[in-house]
Amino acid sequence: MDLSYDRGLGGALTVTLLEDRIRIHTGRNRSKELRFDDIRALRYVTTQSPQRSDYTLLLEGKGRTLDLNYVKSRIAGSDPIREAGFNHVVSKTLAAVAAARPDLEVISGRAPLAATLIFLCFALPALLAAACVYLFIGEPGGTTLMLSAAGIGLLSAIFAWRARPWKAQERIAAGELASLFEPATAS
Repeated sequence: MDLSYDRGLGGALTVTLLEDRIRIHTGRNRSKELRFDDIRALRYVTTQSPQRSDYTLLLEGKGRTLDLNYVKSRIAGSDPIREAGFNHVVSKTLAAVAAARPDLEVISGRAPLAATLIFLCFALPALLAAACVYLFIGEPGGTTLMLSAAGIGLLSAIFAWRARPWKAQERIAAGELASLFEPATAS
């Protein structure tokens, strides 16, 4: 079964679901494929910035990772047709994977390395701010600097805690998530 959708900023993507594998055509006669038996993990990741939101389904296999992604511009607004196309392809892909490998679950969230790096980006400034607070204790005129460092440190610590890599990641069966991505039909 051939499915395609517009990824937003990344152009169109065609996905071919075969009985034992998935093939993603990236254009210019290039394609990547992964056998369902070789899939080690499924991961669904969302990232947001002021300009855009990224939605990605990663199929992680032996030495290869395939990704289905959709980029939504927050400036231009939502595009329901592109979003529905992405949701349909993800739904069919997850249903095919679930049929071949009912034991697989989709992990929600970042990979451990990425989560650790994001955590460190916030934890290190929090530690530096705590050191600055300690250094400003008892210094003449250091109260303002101490409060500023404490505020920055507290904010960094909150973001570090929210990005902590050791928190349990949510898991859902691939078949269940496939049904959530399928659009509701009007009756």
